[in-house]
Amino acid sequence: MLNFKEKELTLNTFLKATKEVGNTLSYVGTYYESPMLDSNIIATPDLGVELDDNGILEVQLTLKPNVGEEVEQLKVLEQYIKALSMGFVNPKADFFKLKNQHQTPVAKFLAQNSATSTIQDYTLSILMDSPVVTRVETVINGVSYWQYTLTETFDFGDNVTYTHKIHTLFKEKTSDGENFFSAFVGKTLNKRDSTKVLDAIADKNITGLFIGGFRAHDIVPEDKRAYFNFYGVMDNITVRRAKQAYSILMQNGGMVIPYESVNAVSVGRVGTGTGRYVITVFTHGMEIELFLG
Repeated sequence: MLNFKEKELTLNTFLKATKEVGNTLSYVGTYYESPMLDSNIIATPDLGVELDDNGILEVQLTLKPNVGEEVEQLKVLEQYIKALSMGFVNPKADFFKLKNQHQTPVAKFLAQNSATSTIQDYTLSILMDSPVVTRVETVINGVSYWQYTLTETFDFGDNVTYTHKIHTLFKEKTSDGENFFSAFVGKTLNKRDSTKVLDAIADKNITGLFIGGFRAHDIVPEDKRAYFNFYGVMDNITVRRAKQAYSILMQNGGMVIPYESVNAVSVGRVGTGTGRYVITVFTHGMEIELFLG
């Protein structure tokens, strides 16, 4: 998410951060990165971590794949990580039955409220022997954020490796029940902070919220607007960031937002206590609304 220089730290530093949640920190979200999974698969904002007596770290998170190909990818991942004794994947409803069969229970559980959906949740439990821990930090609209990344690479010889990563985002606590957008509701952010917000949902979406639709309209004299690309609810909408532009992609179309054209971003909440937001991107002559929840 955050395109800044990474600093390598100890695993204990990451574990200390999880224990500060609710005190000085708020937990924001998690993203699991694997070459075996589509980058569109997001994780709900919950995280379990436990370090056993042998120094093995178990990280448990919940993935929300779209039906079809993404679910099949998870099934293949399940076979792969079980064969390597790296963990398991199971439908969320089966987790509590299987938890008692697993040697390392998850003791620490962090969670945030997010919008519900009918998509099947899957519990992913990953065992890490010696993860490399890195951290990047930034400030958005006066609020500090820290993103930790746990990386582990398996070397099978003959130039065959497998690398996966768990990205976890924390922020300084400013109130209870926070998520990534909590500190920005009702505010318009400057260009620099606006790109940081867009980066949080581009490629590795660490907010835990689906991009359920988008709408764009030209800004013309007297505020007459020509609308196009109306809503695409649950239409597998993604935001990508290349070097020079953001791309909003849908199954039936999309649009490109040049990086330099982004002037500001405003954040609004849809309803009360729904966990749904509208992100308005102001560019040269156009407004683009992204609906998350």
